[in-house]
Parts: sequence; structure tokens; C-alpha cells
Amino acid sequence: MLTLMASPPSNHFIASLQILPEFFTYFNSDEPHHSTIPLELFYITMLRMEIRGFTSMYFTLFQPLTKVLLTFQRSSHEPKVMLCELDSLPLELEEMEQIDYGTFVSIDSQDFRRIVLELDVHSVHVSLTDSQVKFGASRKEIVLTKEERQCIIGGLAEGEGFEFSITLRPLAFFHELSYKAKRAWLFMSINFSTIIVFPLGTRTQCWVVCLTYAVNVQCSGLRHGLIICETVWLDLNLNLNSNLNITHRD
Repeated sequence: MLTLMASPPSNHFIASLQILPEFFTYFNSDEPHHSTIPLELFYITMLRMEIRGFTSMYFTLFQPLTKVLLTFQRSSHEPKVMLCELDSLPLELEEMEQIDYGTFVSIDSQDFRRIVLELDVHSVHVSLTDSQVKFGASRKEIVLTKEERQCIIGGLAEGEGFEFSITLRPLAFFHELSYKAKRAWLFMSINFSTIIVFPLGTRTQCWVVCLTYAVNVQCSGLRHGLIICETVWLDLNLNLNSNLNITHRD
């Protein structure tokens, strides 16, 4: 698997792209590799190569991890191959949150987009019961019910509920995600953080782990944010003055 992760200076979340080997034309990894490269240079390089008509890229990591080689190819124009080297640094890995699949709510992506646009706030309060989910801000709330088939809820007994909040900023990021997936799934992590999962096909998922409290009758938790995105070609208003962390393993 190839994993690309970007952490903005604000540290509200980490953007991460996880790609399974089946996605690639060719994939080979003899051992795990972890390194960091400048995000802005990586983004600008790919954007320029796309504009110039290059249709494929070879991404190569070398030991020791001081360089990342990008090889761009195209078939119909000259030159056919362009090379670019990016400086890299060692990476200290952080443990990822693990989903607790026991309790969840799933909503249609159109409803998620409505929540993003109509509530239009940084943090949205969510109240979940066995029959409905309520998304609220100071001036408005949106209620989706199981009875009207507006949501899928699992893992809650009658009378039991959760209250938590989710982060919906930057707006352009979440608005874009709502068009990439058919549904949004809200879970708890094993540490009771809130995780929003956007299935983006069989090879990719986008995760958003919110910096939030998740509360039920017995417990509460607090964790930092994590986002797993479909593709780096999503221009999601991430701050480019940060580094791109690379994890490469078989």
C-alpha cells in the first residue's frame, strides 16, 4: 500500500491518501519505507506535468531515504519522459485511530452536502439515537430519521444515545468529498473519537477523524483529526506550506 499524508500547520486534521497495490499499473515494495517531502513542490510538479500532457507517473523511493524520484511519461509528444527529484527526510509514524464498528450512522451524500452548506459552521453538534440523527448549530438543526429512510443507524438500543461534534472546515474540502462518495458513515474510534468514512470505490476510502468529544452514558474521549482522501488531484484548499509524509509497504 502507498499512503500519502499531509498535516496543515493548524493541526486540525491530517489529510491522507491510501492506495492499494491493485490501483497501480505496476507496484513493487521490498520493505516498508517512511519519509517526508515538501507538499507544495510535489503538488506543483504534478499539476504542471498534467497540463503538459503527461499521463503517467513512476514514484520511486531510494535507500537511504534522501530522495524521491518522480518519472513522468507521455506517448504522443516530445519529450516523452521527464524526471524530477524531491528531497526527503525520515518520518516518525503516528498510530492511526481504529474504528469501533459497533455503533454507526450512515447518511446520503446529498444530505451530508446539505448539512455542510446550510449549517455553514466549523463545528456541528450531532445527537444520535436509535431512531434519528440530529445535526445542529446555533441557528439551525437538520434531523434525519430511520422511519423516513433518511439514515441507517446501528448499535444503539432503544433509549440509548450518543452526542458528539464533527468538524466541517474547510468547507471546500467537505463539499468536494460529498460528490466523491454516495454515502457518509459516522463511527466512533476505540478511543471514542468521531470518524467519518467516505467509501470512494473498492480501493480507496476517505476518513475524517474529528478533534471532538464523543459522549454516551459511560464515557468520553478526545483525539486529533485524521483524513484519508481519494486522490491528490482533489484541490481541497489544504495549506501547502506543510510536508507530505509517505509510507510505502507491500
